[in-house]
Amino acid sequence: MILSDNGTEFTSNKVINWQKEQKIRWEYIEPGKPQQNGNIESFNGKLRDECLNENWFPSLNEAKRVIEKWREHYNTERPHSSLRGLTPNELASQLKGKTSLIANEGIKTGTSNQ
Repeated sequence: MILSDNGTEFTSNKVINWQKEQKIRWEYIEPGKPQQNGNIESFNGKLRDECLNENWFPSLNEAKRVIEKWREHYNTERPHSSLRGLTPNELASQLKGKTSLIANEGIKTGTSNQ
């Protein structure tokens, strides 16, 4: 399932056809309720504040290079308060072989039945 706001960036024929081909259910948050998609809104704010607003992109290739460098830093070096100070890569390493549920009250893990 994909959850998104009602923005026009997801209304192109290519995106709609891809979604149908993949048989992915698409749901939308209520208009004017960005808190219903809080994790994505938070990520978008961090991307904008820490990367996009801090750089000048003279070309598409330069934008791709800088954004990829930021993404790598975001996932491997930048602690996340929602992950109890871990990076996403550190958490992924800890959860290998386990199922996980990240809830508002913190990170919960359980052993996988695989």
